Order: sequence, then structure tokens, then C-alpha cells
Amino acid sequence: MNIKFIPKRAECEKPWVEFGCEEPAEYNQWVPHICGICCLKMVLDSICPENSMSLYSLTIYCYNLSGFRIMEDGSISGVFHHPLLELARSRGLDGKVFRDVEISSIITEVQEGNYVILSINLELATKLMSGSHLILIHAYDDRKEEFIFHDCSQVLDSIGSNLRINHSQLTRISNKKGIVLWKSVLY
Repeated sequence: MNIKFIPKRAECEKPWVEFGCEEPAEYNQWVPHICGICCLKMVLDSICPENSMSLYSLTIYCYNLSGFRIMEDGSISGVFHHPLLELARSRGLDGKVFRDVEISSIITEVQEGNYVILSINLELATKLMSGSHLILIHAYDDRKEEFIFHDCSQVLDSIGSNLRINHSQLTRISNKKGIVLWKSVLY
């Protein structure tokens, strides 16, 4: 299945409108923190065509599930994996949060048709940034032994979609935690 690519920052005159909110300030507050929301929306829009929620609506829904915390200084912390999974379940997906996942398990998950939102260490991926980031692994190429993924922030490559990474590179940058998603049998 072809998984839709959704960048965090839309290339248009009014990206906050594409995001789903009315004010540029609200967009600027949230957009740096929504890599997990983008990954979820990519899966939702690809396998749950009834999904019509904007990135902003999904973000606020996740915030209301305690998926983000707004600190006293106005900075935002999150997205937290369990509330993000709870949001996914409310929209027709199912899944599990994992810690200490091995590369072989990620291969198995995507070969079974599941999607992996994986936390990576940006400092190990690119010396220009630090912190954690979420990418969406949606396929595995057995012949080339490469994972195929989307990077909504386009920090690993300016293209962002259908990027490839081999085992050793992914092992090096992986934080070994994230979420596995699949379509719920209830929907």
C-alpha cells in the first residue's frame, strides 16, 4: 500500500490554514512538536479513508489525552506514546507501544503490514540538531535490506518521503522505542 506523505510544514501561502487552525501564532506554537501526529495522520489518511481530522484537530485531541504538556514558560513537551496510541485507537487503528525494540522486530512488523512510528536520536542522525524525532517506517525492501520511511520534518533528507535506511544506520540512530499501528478489526 502506498502511504501518503504529510509534511509538518505545508508549502503554501497560509500554512496554518492547511494545518487546520485560524491563527499563525497557534500554528507556530504547535508545528515543531507534531512529528508523531503527522506520522499518525499519514497512516490514518492512507488506510482509514473516513478520517477527516486536520493535523490541528488531531494535535488538540492528543493534547486533551495528555499527549502533550504545556510548560509554565509556554514550551511544549511531548508527544507521549501512550496518549498517541489512545488517539489512534479512537480513529480506527490499533497497536502497541514498545520499548527496547530490535531491528528484527521492526522488519517483522512491517512485513506483516503494520506501520512503525519509531523514535530516533536527531543528534546521531544529523549533527545540526538534537533531541528525539519520530519517523514512520512503512515498508522493508528484502532485496536491498533497507527500511522505507517518511520523515515529516524532512530533517534526514529534504524530500521527506519514501526515504531508505539500512540496518546499521537505523540501529545507530534508533532510540528503540515507538508505536506499532495496524487497522483495527472493529472497523
